[in-house]
Amino acid sequence: MLVVQIYFFALIAALIVPPLSSSQVSESRSKWTRTRRWLWSTPPPPFFAGDKRPEGLPDISRGTEIEQKLPSDPPNTPPYFVSVFDATRNIPFYSAYKVTPSQAVGIGTHNRPNVNWRNPKDAKGRGIPVDAAYREAINTDGQPLSRGHMNPSGINSFDIDFMKATFTLTNAAPQFETSNSGPWQTFEGRISKYARSTCGVGSRSGTLYLLTGTSNFGLRPGGGKPVQDTTIPLPYTRIAFPRGVTLVTPRAVWTAGCCVWKEPGKIFGSWWPRKKAESFAVMSNNQQDRRLLHQTEMRVTDLEALLTKPGSPGVNLFPGDGNCRKNNVILPP
Repeated sequence: MLVVQIYFFALIAALIVPPLSSSQVSESRSKWTRTRRWLWSTPPPPFFAGDKRPEGLPDISRGTEIEQKLPSDPPNTPPYFVSVFDATRNIPFYSAYKVTPSQAVGIGTHNRPNVNWRNPKDAKGRGIPVDAAYREAINTDGQPLSRGHMNPSGINSFDIDFMKATFTLTNAAPQFETSNSGPWQTFEGRISKYARSTCGVGSRSGTLYLLTGTSNFGLRPGGGKPVQDTTIPLPYTRIAFPRGVTLVTPRAVWTAGCCVWKEPGKIFGSWWPRKKAESFAVMSNNQQDRRLLHQTEMRVTDLEALLTKPGSPGVNLFPGDGNCRKNNVILPP
């Protein structure tokens, strides 16, 4: 009887715990280098709607998922957010972050901290001088580039440590000031307002899940919705810098957000709440010429189409919650 019970519980566990998909990248440099057991898999960090990572993004299998913490944090400090970082280009594929109801009410509490950007580390924990490459591009080449946050510090202004954690170059990409200090910054402000005044407050008290990333594909206006542009030139073509540093400037940046909350059900009320969600998305070319930015708000499914490599299976940014792909809203100005 004991043997039968053991096999029964093993079977149930195997059904409950899903296997890792090929799109799930390593969670950290330490956790995911271990041998994976056939039964258990490390769950994703709690920054993804429905606890599932995006699927189908081009080349993401070569990325490393980094739990973003401060160097001074105690060992057991939970991460502030995560970034999937591409060490071959020294820019992230995306950063995943969220704003809970208790955090939303505190947005705007703290000002931008005066801290230095932290360099990424190699496999042996040594710093790679990526910031020196940024300085050379900006100061020597005279490029109007900036260190463009993926997870922006302003949205994390409910907590000073959360803000400081964003100042790592594993959370940044070369972004032209035309975009970063212009329409892109304006849209980040609209996201903050939406989290503070709509998603995280009142009876909704939702959690806002956010993804911000880079793309090798650009966009151009189309008939009613934007069209993927694979011919737009790189905004800044230099990629090789002294001391063997590579730094690639992406063609475009994008953000997708999904607010998730629960409402009382029609039949069983609060005993059986309904899961609700609404989403938004935006994409912009990364160009010095403002006329070429074409920053566009769109549905999540439209953004997924723009991010999909031609001839490849489609991208799904929110595979853990299908409502994130259905109910789209335009953020208030």
